[in-house]
Amino acid sequence: MKIWFQNRRAKERKQVKKREEMAHKEKIDVVPSSVVPIQQQQQQQQQQLLQQQQHFVQQHQQQISSMHMMDTKPTIIPGLD
Repeated sequence: MKIWFQNRRAKERKQVKKREEMAHKEKIDVVPSSVVPIQQQQQQQQQQLLQQQQHFVQQHQQQISSMHMMDTKPTIIPGLD
């Protein structure tokens, strides 16, 4: 009888240890929920930065084109003074 209880306790200890190892492994395998909002936040920041850069480029191109228009000299046609 004593041996039976010893074996039973040993078996239960092994099962508990195995369950704990599996639970620990699942915690490592699962992506923490706090990581997802951080990734979304980073993506939003990257999109905002890209939009700002595109806006800057558009403004710069407009300024360059307006400067070119101002630099152009009027064409003088002889005889039309």
